[in-house]
Amino acid sequence: MVVTSVGREAPNIWVYDIARGSRTRITFNPLGAFQATWTPSGEQITYSAFRGGFTEIFSASGDGSGDETQLTDGPLSEYDPHWSPDGKYLIYHTLGDSVTQRDLWYREIEPGGGTSDPVVFGQTRFNERNGRFSPNGRFVAYCSDQSGQYEIYVRPFPNGGRVAKVSVNGGGQPRWGKNGKELFYVEGTTLMSVPVRGRGGFSADLPKPLFDSAGLRAGIDLVPQYDVSDDGQRILLVEPVGDDAGKPRSIHVVQNWFAEFKDHEQD
Repeated sequence: MVVTSVGREAPNIWVYDIARGSRTRITFNPLGAFQATWTPSGEQITYSAFRGGFTEIFSASGDGSGDETQLTDGPLSEYDPHWSPDGKYLIYHTLGDSVTQRDLWYREIEPGGGTSDPVVFGQTRFNERNGRFSPNGRFVAYCSDQSGQYEIYVRPFPNGGRVAKVSVNGGGQPRWGKNGKELFYVEGTTLMSVPVRGRGGFSADLPKPLFDSAGLRAGIDLVPQYDVSDDGQRILLVEPVGDDAGKPRSIHVVQNWFAEFKDHEQD
């Protein structure tokens, strides 16, 4: 399991061995590394990291050995990498264009391990971000605020085509079920599930709420809040710890409290 650990230092990438209960630190970036994902082979970890005034995308060995490899090179900041199931494409979003804001781009991985020039996948005057390949690689789910708030959309890959809107009341952090028949996303602090179909074109049913959690926040960009297990039967998510974790701060006012003691004055 790969996670971003946030503490007193800048966020960095760790791998946890669930079976053995051990952990290995992968990155030592003093400015921060985050948004980690495994390559399809399970041997490398790809992530975003601050470097020289920009955010770039890197890969490193999943066992912590060797040096990291830089996969992107600006001139805009690049975030939130995700691999196609066959390992041939890497999708991510950029930030820094004053007109188009956040845009979705992808790179093809060359036989020697290098990357091709970036190819635009979603670029409008609105924000497009958080691209996620479907398990068969034919579609990409992503977020866009073209409606006035972030919603979840799906488009065919790589040539685009008809855009299907999946969420109905805002959403972020899309994740596919491993069988490709279900799409998850966060609405507010609620995890939603949508049955989907990809044969003969993409279509989606109405979203249904699964559960609420204080650890889910749809607007979070840098650190993902949940993921779906390979068998599709478990949800791994961040949960606040401590008695008051995740609870909003509030002021409680008790009126006429002295009346409660009147009867006791005669005892």
